[in-house]
Amino acid sequence: MGNAEKDPSWINRNSFLLWSEHTVELLQRQRFNPKARQIYDIHPLGTFRWTDELPEEWGTVGIVNLQDRHLVSRLFELRNCFWETGAMTDEDEFFWEDAKRQFPDWPIFLRLHISDELKAKMAEERENW
Repeated sequence: MGNAEKDPSWINRNSFLLWSEHTVELLQRQRFNPKARQIYDIHPLGTFRWTDELPEEWGTVGIVNLQDRHLVSRLFELRNCFWETGAMTDEDEFFWEDAKRQFPDWPIFLRLHISDELKAKMAEERENW
């Protein structure tokens, strides 16, 4: 990752304020679990995630507002793109780093690199959907 932290003047420095208090509480509770199960999640973008990355109640309708769901989906999308390309745009990197500052212990940030075996498995899952 590179330039986003050096010159973020082109974007709202307070973007983390877009998160609702409820979502902040939910995501700040998430902790890395080395025994978390890997699952293929159709949304967002047909990607793998681990069971410790979202709280169990995340899937319950009405628990999290749509804006926050969109922000979380964007983070999963960014990670998925990083897995495929090894890079992020400056804007995407700023968003990623801003969320990382807000939720430093969220396990999504600990799984930025995956094996070639998992990449192949992900491609196979996408083909099956």
